[in-house]
Order: sequence, then C-alpha cells, then structure tokens
Amino acid sequence: MSPTQDPQQPPVVPPAPVPTPPAFNSTEPTSTPVQPRVDPGNTLGIVGLILNVISPLPALIVSIVSYEKSKKAGFGGKLGRIGILVASIYLALSIIFCVAFFFLVIIPSNEKDNAVASDAKSAIVNTITDEKNAQAVASYAEAFGQNYGYYPSTRADFSKPPSDTSTSNISSLPVGLVISGTDPTAANGTTTIGYQYTTRTSSQDPSKQIVNGGRVTYWDYNNSKVNNDVYMVGLPATDTPIYIPIK
Repeated sequence: MSPTQDPQQPPVVPPAPVPTPPAFNSTEPTSTPVQPRVDPGNTLGIVGLILNVISPLPALIVSIVSYEKSKKAGFGGKLGRIGILVASIYLALSIIFCVAFFFLVIIPSNEKDNAVASDAKSAIVNTITDEKNAQAVASYAEAFGQNYGYYPSTRADFSKPPSDTSTSNISSLPVGLVISGTDPTAANGTTTIGYQYTTRTSSQDPSKQIVNGGRVTYWDYNNSKVNNDVYMVGLPATDTPIYIPIK
C-alpha cells in the first residue's frame, strides 16, 4: 500500500477506451439498383400499329422488323406480333377489295366503253352506207326522169331492167335495197330508203297528172333521226309540194 493512499477508498479503475470507427475507404464497391430490361422492339411495334391506319403493307414490314428485334433481345415481341396479325388481316382485305373492284367495276366499265365505241363506229359506217344508198336512189330517179319524161311513182319503176334501151342511162340499185313510201327508221335504216313523189298537171292534157319530182330520205344513225338533207329530184311544181308515198 502506498503511504499516500487512503485505506478506506476503493482502488481507481481507468475508463475503457472508446472504439474509433474504421476510416472510410472510397475504393470499396457500393450496391446499385438493378434497372428493368426494356424490349427494344416496342417502339417499332407501336409505329407498326399506327401505320395500319394508313397502309397495311408498310405496317406489316415494320411489325416484322419489330418482332425480329425483340426476339433477338430475348423478348416475346408482343407488339410486333399484334402488328403482324392486324396488318395481315388488313392486307388480305385490301387484296380482296381490289380484286372485287377490278372484276365488278373496272372490267364492266371497259366493256361498256368498248360497246359505246363500237356503237359509235357502227353508227358512222351505217350512216355512210345509208347516204350512198340514198344517192343511188336519187341518181336512179333522175336517170329515170330523163329517159321517160316523168319520175318514179311506184316500186316497179325502180325495177326497170337496165337492158331496156329506154333505160340505158339508169344504173342498177344496190342489191337488197328496199324503197319505201315512208321515211326509214333505226330498225330498217340500213336496208331501207324513203321515197315520195310529187305531181303537176300536164300542160298538154289538164286531166292528167305528171310525176315531176320526188324526195329521197335516209336514216342518220349518228343523230338517230331521218336526215334533214334529203335528196330532191325533178322540178317540184310549187315551193311546198305535196309528196305522195310510192306503192
């Protein structure tokens, strides 16, 4: 015992040392949050779906690219598959519509146009033929008047045999041509020419009527009516002669 220590006091115990925290080491790795994976084909998938509103073919191409891109990244490519399905349906419907439109609209329209063009061509050809027939009848009537001194008044007059010396100036009419007392129509215009004659009183015998002229008409298929430019033959007695149908 130390001579200076009080024998009544307990011995002094020194305080325990306070532990110091370890120094921070900046080189130690720190934990980072894991970022979720994003499908790289989603953007193109959305674009493909939107393109279906405009055109299915570009939408199908973009959707296929989207699906392949997602597939390579390990994703299912849901948007790409939906885009492929929708675009395929739209594309199939578009093809069906185009085929139906072609057969139901385009082809009938072309056939109609061809029919109209064919009818117009036939009208021109028929009118030209009718006009030539009318000219032949008018020439026949003029030659008949020169040979006989009067003009035809019956169908038999248009059948005078060319071999007759008195009808040597009369040319034969087209085979199958019909001379009618009434104006031709669209139904018979290709084979029929209208002829009506007019008369005047004979200067030598007032009791007799002489056939001194006539008119020739034909059907105009271009305008669907009797041609206004009728062929006049002979010398009508008045400005407004009365024409009589031949029999």
